[in-house]
Amino acid sequence: VTCFDDLDVVINGSVTGAGTTGQWSTLGSGTFANPASALSNVYQASLQDSLALGVDLVLTATGTGVCPADADTLHIDILPFGTVDAGADMTFCANNATVQLNGVLGGDATQVLWTTSGTGIFFPSAGVLTPTYIPSAVDTAIGSVTLTLAAVNSCNNASDALTLTLTPAPYVNAGPDQTYCNQVSTFTLDGTISGVTNVGQWTTTGTGTLANPGSLTTTYSASAADIAAGRIDFTLSSLNNGNCAPVSDQMTIWLTDGIIANAGPDQSVCVLSDHAQLQGAILNGSPTGTWTTTGSGTFSPDPDALNAQYYFSPSDVANGSVVLTLTSTNTGTCPPVQDQLVLTFGNSSFADAGDDLTTCANSPVVQLNGNVSGGAQGGVWSTSGTGSFNNTSFLDPTYTLSASDLANGSVTLTLTTITGGACLPVSDQVTVTVNGLPAIDAGSDQIVCTADPVTLNAFVSNAAGVLWSTSGTGPFFDATAATTLYYPSAADSLAGSVLLTVTTTGMEPCGAVSDQLEVTFGGGLEADAGPDVVTCSTQPNVALNGSVAGTATGQWSTTGTGSFTPSNTALNATYVPGPADFIIGDIALVLTTT
Repeated sequence: VTCFDDLDVVINGSVTGAGTTGQWSTLGSGTFANPASALSNVYQASLQDSLALGVDLVLTATGTGVCPADADTLHIDILPFGTVDAGADMTFCANNATVQLNGVLGGDATQVLWTTSGTGIFFPSAGVLTPTYIPSAVDTAIGSVTLTLAAVNSCNNASDALTLTLTPAPYVNAGPDQTYCNQVSTFTLDGTISGVTNVGQWTTTGTGTLANPGSLTTTYSASAADIAAGRIDFTLSSLNNGNCAPVSDQMTIWLTDGIIANAGPDQSVCVLSDHAQLQGAILNGSPTGTWTTTGSGTFSPDPDALNAQYYFSPSDVANGSVVLTLTSTNTGTCPPVQDQLVLTFGNSSFADAGDDLTTCANSPVVQLNGNVSGGAQGGVWSTSGTGSFNNTSFLDPTYTLSASDLANGSVTLTLTTITGGACLPVSDQVTVTVNGLPAIDAGSDQIVCTADPVTLNAFVSNAAGVLWSTSGTGPFFDATAATTLYYPSAADSLAGSVLLTVTTTGMEPCGAVSDQLEVTFGGGLEADAGPDVVTCSTQPNVALNGSVAGTATGQWSTTGTGSFTPSNTALNATYVPGPADFIIGDIALVLTTT
């Protein structure tokens, strides 16, 4: 056996017996390198021999004398070349590089093996002609790999290779997340796209307006809904990607609460005083601000102290009032905001007891927040009730309502300024209202027919409203009404029972309370009047003990002329026979469900 590319075949013949010499001949068209009489020889197969895939050589004995010449035939198999074709070189994008290979096998080759210069994998295996090559991250980073297809059992070890070039995927960067004050409504988007494309498109989860969605740098105008939501998500996606898959990147704009400046309430200041105490506040941002005045007074220790003291000038007093403005500083992405108070000069001090308060009957302690200014040197609290302060001279004491205060439902607390005598004392009041504890009763458990609506009648006190809910799946006629209907669903009926819960609403600061009733579905109505009764005419009254199912009520009737006491709707009524009943002697008492 020899290969198509190795046509010089060494042959070694032998002759024994009557002769020791022989002569080679071919049935093909090749030649012998040595004389045909050389038993050890080299046969040079011809192209025709190769195309015939083999040739027969005949060795014939010579010099046999009187013996007939003998001959033997040698067959040489000539195997064709093994051929493989890995296919043309390929170029794929790094993010879309699942490569379908299409090898071709020919000649004597029957088994193949793919190999890679990289670290990717062949699927389903490297031993098939047309696998899929999945590049590794290392392949992608290098940028190219050589894929080789070999015929592992061909006589000439045929192989072929292709180069797989992996181009970089598009690079997309939507930019970092941003945080803005919700008082800002226009934002700049600045994205980057590079690689095989520099074209992209912006999209958003918001409901505002993108000035130019196809521009990498553009602006977005937020809607009221965006600002209320507090965040807006943006996606920048690549376009014109060639053989690459699109690439996207996201960024989020967060909207924080806007800054609020609070200069405090207007103040009346005694002219015999020399300053007013300020209590400014900056909320939802850096707690810094600065004071300015329409007058000519000064701030101590400086205008940047939120709780500065304002020392007014004679000119301020002569004008009768000044306006003090508190402006936020260090606002970041938020615009500066302002608030003002008016300082009015008079001959009295100033007291502010704070806003009216509401508490619950089981929370008798309230926190007060008073303020005094002008010529006031302090303040003192008093009560119209019988409760107690932890300290009446604190501007922000706690007040504990007494049992009498709670029973009365409210109490008035008064803050009175303490002055040095030059300025008049003044008072301000705050009313503390007591909300009674809410109470609710869902009503008694019920047994009803499977498909009948359930009548509900809750009793509620000390609550503004109610809300019904169910453990089942049926609807309410009005879930916010104390008296309403519940319509059982098929699933409710199949379950056999359902829990209905009613909860109080609208009584802050008191917590909500709930109550439940169980509705059992009996499948139908039943009435049981009890066993037959035989009575004597001297003791004719009959004590009844009826029962009903599927409803809670029933009604008695008679074929006679008697009456029921206390009424014919009492299931355990007593029947008093009429005069005709004694004559009839046999009457029927009937209990009917209602």
